[in-house]
Amino acid sequence: MSDKIKIVISDEQKSVKVPKGIRMIVRRSCLAALQMENVGGPCVINVTFTDNAKIRELKQRYTGRGVEAGAMWLPEPDGEVFGTIYISMEKAQELSEFYDCSLQKEICYLTVHEALHMIENKKQSKNSELRIQEKKETVMYQLGLPLSAGYALSNT
Repeated sequence: MSDKIKIVISDEQKSVKVPKGIRMIVRRSCLAALQMENVGGPCVINVTFTDNAKIRELKQRYTGRGVEAGAMWLPEPDGEVFGTIYISMEKAQELSEFYDCSLQKEICYLTVHEALHMIENKKQSKNSELRIQEKKETVMYQLGLPLSAGYALSNT
């Protein structure tokens, strides 16, 4: 077995055009999250661009709560495959407008967030949400997309 890390990206939606270069950003996001957690290969992470309806369906099926979300991940039974990250392009676009950032940055953020949770699950560690947030901020900074006040909601 090689120590190869493979990021497999697919697009199963038609509602939002996937921006040029986004596949590279998604790969870099997954690799940066793996590096942050000191995970080497061999491993596979699947990333699927989907829509709000598919996220609701998956959330209902696996959590019993059919809610809208920007992204989610599901584990895979294969030992080398960490899991699949599903990103709703519709919700990512909505969130990018809400937070006044680019769609690319929002997709990167969603990818890093879900990848860190997936890796945590694979390693069977129990980091707090605050620790995950700290790691996410570090990874986003390393990718040249530091989180800003745009992600903090004001009380007004």
